[in-house]
Amino acid sequence: MQRKNIREVLNRHVAELMEIPGVTGAAEGQSHGEPCITIFVMDDIHEIQTRIPGIIEGYPVQIVGSSEFRALTS
Repeated sequence: MQRKNIREVLNRHVAELMEIPGVTGAAEGQSHGEPCITIFVMDDIHEIQTRIPGIIEGYPVQIVGSSEFRALTS
């Protein structure tokens, strides 16, 4: 069974992921040379892990500690 395009999967789920308190971003990533969905969090990773699925539409999810994202200005 072929997986759906990771960008399409991420686009379908990014809004719900960003609603989770402490989540600062979501992106396409790589884990062990394979595509994955990377979720960036700024709070306790262990607490947030219980709210984020380990797999989304066949893609593994990795959680990375981060500070808040801000747009760069020129």
